[in-house]
Amino acid sequence: MISLLPAPSRVDLSDHYAHIDGAASSRAGQQTEALSTPQRGKRSLLGGYWRSVNDPYPYLSSTRAPSVISPIVDLGAGSGSFCLLAQAIDYAVSGIEQSSNSVAEAVSAGARVHQGDVLHPAKLPEIKSAKTVTMNHVLEHLIDPREFLQELHAAMAPDATLILMIPNPGCLWRLLFKSAWHGWDPPSHVHHYPASALKRILRQTGFQNVKIDTKARPDGFTRSLIHSGRLPQARYLWLRLLLLPLLPMMEAFGLGDELICIATKR
Repeated sequence: MISLLPAPSRVDLSDHYAHIDGAASSRAGQQTEALSTPQRGKRSLLGGYWRSVNDPYPYLSSTRAPSVISPIVDLGAGSGSFCLLAQAIDYAVSGIEQSSNSVAEAVSAGARVHQGDVLHPAKLPEIKSAKTVTMNHVLEHLIDPREFLQELHAAMAPDATLILMIPNPGCLWRLLFKSAWHGWDPPSHVHHYPASALKRILRQTGFQNVKIDTKARPDGFTRSLIHSGRLPQARYLWLRLLLLPLLPMMEAFGLGDELICIATKR
């Protein structure tokens, strides 16, 4: 596990998130439209592949049927992008979010999200009835992940599934850019987890059948270039298109931008 030193206090993090929360804008509606109109992918193979590599929640769209992981509870739901996407393909999903501003954005966009104490899952009755609990880019923000995962494991129903998505500190761009990798994102990213560390901490806190894959994205390279100051802030679509053939190889060798972990409670 790679940790931020000195570690931020809970007050520091609270102040940081309050600042971000005040300036945040939701892109959930755009993401929902992209996923809820699958017929667009029929226009061209390249268009379908482009949407596939930019899918914000690839484990969701590849699931066989809503009944497989229904009902879902999304912890740390933010402004509701995951919930909106899941709702668009008929999953029974609800989100729990700490920030009142983000909850208001999510509800305004049509997502089933309410405010709750995300840091203490034992206080959330929804966890006990969930078939699946998702956490999309939440774990890296927690000061004490072990205590949190132990409490979450105890609160979840037997045979329930936990799905985590986090930045991958073993990705190609971190190895290339080192300290300039955009995924470090201090002070909000308190801990980063290589795949081996993530698997170990989940097993130590009671989860089993831990399976980890990586997801490579075409904007990882350009985001780190921009973050390092080597490119002005711009989209650089042409550069991202050139990287498309590299993405499957990155995923095959565990070098994708994100880790996607699926584990079960027994």
